[in-house]
Parts: sequence; C-alpha cells; structure tokens
Amino acid sequence: MLELMIAVALMVVVIMWLTQTFTVQHRTYTVVEQVTETQQNSLAVASLLEREIRSAGFLVPENAAVCGVDNTNAPDILYVSAADILDPTGVDNPDLGLRLAPGTSAGFNEGDGTVARTLRLEARFVDDGDDVGFFDVDDNGVNDTDWVQNMGVIVVDENNRDRGAACGRVTFVPDPPTTTMNIVVDYDATMDGGPSASASIRVIPAHVYRVDANNNLLRNGDVLAPDVEDFQVSYFYDLDGDDVEDTSGVESPGSDKASAAVYDTATGDWLGNDLREVHLALVVRTQDQDPNANFTDGAFQATENRVAPAGNDRFRRRVYRSTVRVRNVGYRD
Repeated sequence: MLELMIAVALMVVVIMWLTQTFTVQHRTYTVVEQVTETQQNSLAVASLLEREIRSAGFLVPENAAVCGVDNTNAPDILYVSAADILDPTGVDNPDLGLRLAPGTSAGFNEGDGTVARTLRLEARFVDDGDDVGFFDVDDNGVNDTDWVQNMGVIVVDENNRDRGAACGRVTFVPDPPTTTMNIVVDYDATMDGGPSASASIRVIPAHVYRVDANNNLLRNGDVLAPDVEDFQVSYFYDLDGDDVEDTSGVESPGSDKASAAVYDTATGDWLGNDLREVHLALVVRTQDQDPNANFTDGAFQATENRVAPAGNDRFRRRVYRSTVRVRNVGYRD
C-alpha cells in the first residue's frame, strides 16, 4: 500500500509538471503566432500604402496629390489621388481631373464638412458592360474612370491654389447612369474660404484610408487589414526650398516635432507644390490579449501627434513607421 501511494504521488507530480509545461508552451505558441500575424499584416498594408503615396499627384494638380484629417485623439484619415485608374497614353496635360458642370464652379462650396454635398460633373456618363458606370472625359467611348460608392474624391480650385484642398467619400452614384452626372460626397476635410467667382474646380478620384470603430483599416470602405489600432500621418512641406526638413517642426504638420502644427486642409497653408514626403505610422495589435495574466507591457503606442490613452490592456502591439517620397509633385513651378 505504501509503495502504491508513493507511485501515485510521483505520477501526480509528473502530470502537474507536464500540464504546466504544455500550458507554457501553448501560451508561447499563441503569442508567437499572433505577433507574427500582426507583423505580416502591417508589412502588407504598408507596402500598398507606400506604393500609392509614391504615385500620388500623377497627372493631377499638385494640390490634389493627398488630403486628409489629422486627429490627435483618434486615427487619422488619408486620401491619395488614384493614379492606378489614370491611363497616361497620349496624355500631355499634367493637371487632369473632372470639372464641374458649366455654371457651378463659381458657386462651389463644400460646406462645413458635416453635410453631404452634390457634385455635378461635366462628363458624359456611359456604361462599359461591367454594371459600373464610368466618366468618358474625352468623349471617345473609352473608360476613363469608374466611380463607385465609398471611393474618395479630392477637390481643388486650380485658379485659387491657396484655398488648399477638400476631400470626402462618394456616398451616392446614380443608377441607372445619367447624361450629366451628379455624385454625392460626404466631406471629411474642407477647403479654405467660400465660393470664388474665379473658381475652376477639379474633382480627382482618390483612395481613402481610415480605421473604423472595430479597428479595421478600410480602403474605399473595404477591409484592408484587421486589428489596426491606430493610423497616423504627418507631412513634410519644404517651405524654404532647401529640401531639408527643419527640426523646429514648422514644415511638418501632423508630426510629434516641437512647434508642429495640426495638418488642416482648410487653412490653405499646405500646398502641393511644397509637399516632399508623407510619414506613416501604423499601430497593429494582436487579435487576443496575452494569455499571461501577469503581462504588464500592453500599453497603447502613441505615434506622431496622437495622445496615448493610459493603462495596460494586455494586448501586444507592433509599430510600423515609413517615410515615403512623393515623386510627382513639388517641382512643376
């Protein structure tokens, strides 16, 4: 009986040791798997963002290269002109874009950014057989660009460049197509000043990046990556023409540099001809909390000018930073 009791006691010790070892290994595997997935998501998203930002401003007015909203207590919003839907074949005009219908430019005002507005565009709207209408800008029957809900637009006044840019999401596209096209845009960022008698408004198709309430990074309304906790953007505008970013921060709106201003399209201070770089910061977190209840490093990672919430929530995070040179703006005049 004594030997049996000793054997049972040893067996219990071995089982407890094996259980503890298995638990530790399972936790380690879970953490490694989720951190790896987090890193892969951030790299994939950053690759697409970097490619589109490098092409921003391609064949469109410089002010329409990028536009966005700079938030200090929430993720930023970024609009990038959609170079991938422009066909450069035979084009020698570097400032393409759809104009408003005759008589509507002078009275154009996108409002205060809280009310959706209708844009009446001067372009023949036809159907190329894919159930998505397009604007035949040069009236040659060839698809120039498809317009769909949730894509972005960047709006600029080519005769009054100091007004900056406005940008918003397309919330309505007529179906069936109409000869003169009215699309409805819900603006996130507005231009400087009100209507101008000399206005010449251009509407540029754009891709819009934003983070929703469920931590999904959206591109034109579609989920690009999950578990993106923060998306921050800052800019380098070479105001003094020396091609060097000043350490004072006066040329870097949206950044965490001392004296840096909040990026605001409605001020007219940040013009596309001075834009040199866009700085990105992505904070991606694991899908689940760390299984170790004693994990104490689950703190929010603040980047650029974002104010960090306090506290430990046991999520592991990875931060991806990137500086992207904008190739198509800044050297036209």
